[in-house]
Amino acid sequence: MGTTVLLAALLAPAAEPPGPELVLHPSARAGRPDLFLTDPVKGDTKNLTNTPDADEIGPAFGPDGRRVVYLCKTKDHDFEVYACGSDGGNRKQLTKPGAEPSACYYPSWSPDGKRVAYTRLHPGGDKCELRVVTADGETDDVIRDDAVGAAWGPDGRIAFVRRTAGKKQALCVCDADGENLSVLIADIGKVDLPAPAWSPDGGVIACPVETPYGWQLALAPATGGPVRQLTTLPGMNTNPVWVAPDRVMFGHATGPAGGAYGVVKADGTRLDLHPMTKVEPSSPLGRPAVFVPRPERPATNPIRPVTHLEPAPVRAPLQPVFFVPGTVPGSAASVAWSADGTQVAVGLQAGPVAVGSFDGKRFTPTAPLLGHGGSVTGLLFTPDGTGVISAGGDKTVRTWDIAKKGTTAIESDVTAECESVAASADGKWLVTGHRDGTLKVRELGGEARTIRVCEPKRGAVLGTAVTADGKQAFAGCGRWELPMLHGCVAAFDPTTGKEVWRSKGCGGVMALAVSPDGKKLAGACLDTFVRVWDATTGAELAAWKGHTDRCTGVTWARGELVVSCGLDHTVRVWDAATGANVQTVAAHVGPALRVAASPDGRHVASTGAQGAVFFWRLD
Repeated sequence: MGTTVLLAALLAPAAEPPGPELVLHPSARAGRPDLFLTDPVKGDTKNLTNTPDADEIGPAFGPDGRRVVYLCKTKDHDFEVYACGSDGGNRKQLTKPGAEPSACYYPSWSPDGKRVAYTRLHPGGDKCELRVVTADGETDDVIRDDAVGAAWGPDGRIAFVRRTAGKKQALCVCDADGENLSVLIADIGKVDLPAPAWSPDGGVIACPVETPYGWQLALAPATGGPVRQLTTLPGMNTNPVWVAPDRVMFGHATGPAGGAYGVVKADGTRLDLHPMTKVEPSSPLGRPAVFVPRPERPATNPIRPVTHLEPAPVRAPLQPVFFVPGTVPGSAASVAWSADGTQVAVGLQAGPVAVGSFDGKRFTPTAPLLGHGGSVTGLLFTPDGTGVISAGGDKTVRTWDIAKKGTTAIESDVTAECESVAASADGKWLVTGHRDGTLKVRELGGEARTIRVCEPKRGAVLGTAVTADGKQAFAGCGRWELPMLHGCVAAFDPTTGKEVWRSKGCGGVMALAVSPDGKKLAGACLDTFVRVWDATTGAELAAWKGHTDRCTGVTWARGELVVSCGLDHTVRVWDAATGANVQTVAAHVGPALRVAASPDGRHVASTGAQGAVFFWRLD
C-alpha cells in the first residue's frame, strides 16, 4: 500500500504501557509499511515488527497499553486484524478472510480489552459491516451492516459512521451489540475516511465532516447536543486522535501527496504542527492513535442520549476563502483594506509591503513595495485607493504610489519606532502611535503635533484609531512584557490635541477599532480580554473573555460582529450586542497577529506570526 500512518506512543520495556513521548507508526521507509517506534524530537527510530512481504497499518493500543491491534496485508489476503504485545511480540491473526473479497479497517479495542471492533469493507464500498471479534480470535460477529470507522468508547458504546446507499452519512453511536442507535451528526457529507475518535473521558467524539472548504474536524457531545467545528484549515483534515485529555492530533493534507500533522486543543486554541511532521509525512490513509490512560468512570454512562437525535448541521459565520502562505521569514505584522474592498495591503516583518487585488475568492499580489528597513507595523490605504501609508519599526512613515511602486513622501523625523497608524475616512487626519508613549497627529498639509499619552517606562502607544469624521483620535497604551499592567485608552481632539477622556483599569491595549457608527471603541487587550468602550465618554461597556493568551487584533464587521485574534493562535467572532463568542477558529499555525474587515463587512483578513494570511467570508 506504501502509505504512512501514525500512532503516538512511548518506547517502553516489553509489554509495558507506553506514554506520549514517542510515536509508533507504520512506515514505508524499508520498502513496505512496518510498525516503527520513533522519537519525533530526536528522530530515533526502531522497527517494532519487521515483517517481510507484508503491509502493516492502522495500529491502536489496548486500554492498558500492553497490547496493540493493527491491520496486516500479505500475498495471501487483504488487510486483516492482527494483535501483538506493545513490544511487537506474541503476534496473532484475529480475523479470517471471508468467501468474498474484502478488507478490514479501523480496529478499536473494547474498554475491557477483551474484544476488538472493526469495519469490513467489500468491493465497491456499498457493503460495509461493523464487526466485533474477541481478543483470542475465536468469535467474530457482525453487529451492523451499515457502518464504517469503528471507535469503541470508554462507556462501552461504539461510534461509527452510518453509510447506507441513497442516504446521507451520519455519525452515530450504538451499544456493543449494535442496538440502541443514536445519531450525533445527521450529515457529515461525503467524507471518504470517516474515522471518529472518543476523548479519553468519553465526553465528546471527534469526527471529520465535509464543508465548502474541505474536510474539517468537528466535536460532537457523546450524549447528543450542539456540534462544534474544531478546525478551519482548507484541505483535508482527517484521522483525529486524542494525544491528551484536551488535545487532538490530526492529519492535514491539501492533496494526495501527503501533508502535515497538526495538534489543537479541544477548545479550538493552540493549533501547532506536531513534531512527527518532520519525521514522516502525513497520509490521508493514515489514522493516528495514542495511548492515553482513561480516567476512572462508571461502567455505564448514566446519561443516555436521545434516540435518533438529529441536530442541525455544523454551521459557522466565518468561512475560509483563500490562504496565502508566508513567503519570506518573519511575520505578517499588519493588514488593511482599500475603501472599495477590492485591494488588500499586508505589511511584513521583513520590511516589504505586499499589495494585491481581492475579488471575493482570491488575493492576487503585485510586486511588493520596498523601502522600510524594519517591520511594517501599521498600514492604511489613501481614500482614493491609489496609495498606501505605512508605519515601521525603522522610525519612518511612508506614503506610497501603488501604480509607480515608489514612495511619494517619507517622514523620517520620528523619534521612536512606530507601532500603529490610523486616519479619518477623508484622509484629513493621520495619527501614529510610538514606542516612546507618544501619539503624533497630522492634518493634511500641516505639521505633526506630538501628544504625550504615557511615560515610556509605562508603555508604548500600541493601538490607534480615528473616527470616520475625524473629530476624535484614540490611543491605546501598554507594555508587551507586562500585559496586565499600565494599560489605558485615551481620546483626543485632533484639532487642539486636548485629551477628551481616559479609561484605565485594563490590561495593555494592543489594537483599537471604531464601530461603523462611531459610537463604540473596541480594543484588543494584552490581558486576553476584548473590551468595548463608549467612544464619547470612555465608559467601559463590556469585557469579553475568550482568548487564552494576549489578544493582538480587533475589527468591527457590519456593526453587529466584532472579530479578534490573539497569541492563542485563534480568530474569534463576537456578537457585538450580547458579547457571545459565536465562533472560534484555529487556522494560524502560531500566533495570530492582526485582523481587518472589509468596508462592507463581508470579508475578514487575518495575519500570523508565521507570515501567513487568511481571507474569510462572513455569512
